[in-house]
Amino acid sequence: MEQDLVRQIAECLYEQLHKFHQTKPHLLRPHAQGLPFADPELAKKAISSFTQQFPTHFQADLWLTQILEILAVCFQPKYFATQEHMQFSRRILDLMMPVEVPVAEEEEVGNALLLLDVSHFALTNNELQFLESICYFPLTYKLALGDWRQLAQEQEHYFLEQDFALVHASTQEKLWLGCERPEVQEILMCSYGERQEKLCAYFSKQEMTVYRVFRMDNALVLHNQGSGSYRFFTDADAEEPEVVAPEPPPLPMPILPLQLQQNGEPLLFLPKPKAS
Repeated sequence: MEQDLVRQIAECLYEQLHKFHQTKPHLLRPHAQGLPFADPELAKKAISSFTQQFPTHFQADLWLTQILEILAVCFQPKYFATQEHMQFSRRILDLMMPVEVPVAEEEEVGNALLLLDVSHFALTNNELQFLESICYFPLTYKLALGDWRQLAQEQEHYFLEQDFALVHASTQEKLWLGCERPEVQEILMCSYGERQEKLCAYFSKQEMTVYRVFRMDNALVLHNQGSGSYRFFTDADAEEPEVVAPEPPPLPMPILPLQLQQNGEPLLFLPKPKAS
């Protein structure tokens, strides 16, 4: 590619000399005025000579210096003040530094997932909105973990109306098979216990952004396990919630496909993402 570029520049130099020999020969130096620029053999030798004078590897400053030296040998000083020289310079720069069309950055695609242990944790609507605002990606999946054979039917209806998927507590040790969807890049863990600690550690190893959510007095505390940062929220903050742009989470590593069946029974009932 560099050889082709050098060849093009050498041809441009010769064309410029030939043009001025025909139109403004007085701007050429005496030794150049008497050369037969229309002779194909001279053109071949001159272009080859110009090509050999350029450094092997492309360096813009060195190449431009070499071009000016060739012009200075062939042209009178007055040539460099002409409009034709300015046009020639732009042509050379276009060859050496073509305009690059900026490539649009690919939009990051992903979703956030909330895991809520309904037996030990409750969220108000304001707290749920706060957690959603913290996420860099849309909070598309919300999983309610509990013993749904024992919990009241009203509680089940409430979570279904809030677009939660109901997950049986007996399957929680298999949750990573369901949460490990390729598009999930953030996890909000509203749960306690050793199993949840293991889940958080597992998700972190998959380079997901993991938030541990817990309570301290009347405040909801959000801990980003990756950055170590904390955020606090109370219902009193709901009127004027603090708006902080979250840091983009890292891109996920390749992960296993979702498994929805365990012993012939559905493991997770994930709702379809809402149409935007």
